[in-house]
Amino acid sequence: MRFEDIFKSEGLYRSDSFIDGVAFKISPNIIDGNLELSLVTYKNVDDFIPTEERVVVYDNLFKKEYTKVLNRGQLFNQ
Repeated sequence: MRFEDIFKSEGLYRSDSFIDGVAFKISPNIIDGNLELSLVTYKNVDDFIPTEERVVVYDNLFKKEYTKVLNRGQLFNQ
């Protein structure tokens, strides 16, 4: 599955290139229900409470148009 595919369905996802114990977690945001991405890290196979870091990615990011930023001034419409 590609990143765009996993972002459509809740769950934990890993890649062969991830180190052991690391996965992406796709879950609904408690405020608006939109899906969001977290990075979870388990210390070992018996770890029931992984560390979880929220990553600022949400499904509407795939629908936006983007422009490459070449200098800081472009961030301020200069």
